Parts: sequence; C-alpha cells; structure tokens
Amino acid sequence: MDKVFHWLLINRPKGISVTLLNSYTKLTYSSKNAVLVVACCIAVVAFYNHFVAPYRNCLRAAQTYETLAGTLERKNRIIAGYVKNKEKELQQLQHKSQLINASLFDGVKAKQFFLSGIQAAAEQTNCIVNSLKFPQDRKRDSASRPSQAVEASRMTLSVTGGYRNIVALINKLQDRPERVWIDSLRIKSTAGSLLRCNMTITIYVMHNKEVPADD
Repeated sequence: MDKVFHWLLINRPKGISVTLLNSYTKLTYSSKNAVLVVACCIAVVAFYNHFVAPYRNCLRAAQTYETLAGTLERKNRIIAGYVKNKEKELQQLQHKSQLINASLFDGVKAKQFFLSGIQAAAEQTNCIVNSLKFPQDRKRDSASRPSQAVEASRMTLSVTGGYRNIVALINKLQDRPERVWIDSLRIKSTAGSLLRCNMTITIYVMHNKEVPADD
C-alpha cells in the first residue's frame, strides 16, 4: 500500500495535491482499501464512458438504422405492389373506356347513318325502304346538351324484301364498329312472296366525342 502511495506521490495527476495524499496516509488500512476500491470504480466508469459507451451507442444506432431500413423496404414493396395493381386496374378501365367509346356514334356519323347509311344498306341487300320515322321527342336543342353527353337516338324502320334479304340487312346495319341495337322486330307476309319487316333501331350518340388520332 505504501508503494502505491509512493507512486501516486511521484506520478500524481493534475488536481491531486500533496496535502490530499498526506491525508490518505493518515487513514487506517481498511479506509485506504475503501478509497482504492472507490477510485478503481471511478476509473472503470470513466474508462467505460470514454472507450466503450461511444461504440455501444454507434452499435445501437446501426441496429436502429437496420431495423428502420428493413421496415422502409417492406413498406416500399407493399406500396410498389399497390401501385402496380392500380396501374393494371387503370389500364383495364382505359381499355373498357376505349371499347365503350368505340361503340358510340359521334354526331356526324349518326346523321350519316340515319340519312344515307340505312338507305345504302337496304339497296345493297335488295330491300325496299317503306318508311323511316323518328320519335317526336328526338328533337332537342343542341345548346342544352352537356359536354360528353350520351344520347339514345331511336327510329322505326319499315322495309320489304325476302327473308334472306331482311336478315342480310340486319347484319349489314350491325356490321360496323359502333353498336346498332335492334329493340323490336316484327315480320309479316304481304300479298306476294315478299315480307314486310318493321324494326326499332337504337344507337347511342356521344356529342363532342373525341376522335382518336391516327398513328
């Protein structure tokens, strides 16, 4: 113990005075041991705080970062899958929208269909057009139509011809990208060998329809 005191006296750190060391020599043997134990504990704590604690904090920070990185990666995968599914749904909706849009007439094609298309189809299938009537409520002020409004346009067609000719006329009217609906169909015989067919035709017209540009 005296050797430790002698070493401390020669190599005392700054802040430890000779008086403090002299006071230490006056302590009993057990008190000296207690002081040394306390000093060792303080040295161990100082060593831990100076050398071990920083690395422990770095390790803890690295573990926290790794956990956060893993969580973010899982969230990114979930979000990427969600976005991919939504993109697929959007593509499907766009495809359906294109199909629906293609099945609608625009204003110009609707006029052409009613004014000349039906007559031309009847002539090509050897049918005679007896009458072509539109409902009275079909006439509307074009200014009152909202943008992109879809309107059902109906007409009653009466033709005369053979059975095969009438079937060919119906196929001809419906053989086009736009949908032509036959709502009602009545066929009756005439005095000769021909048949008279009365049918109600409906088409759907989209006003201000956007025409897709050619590639």
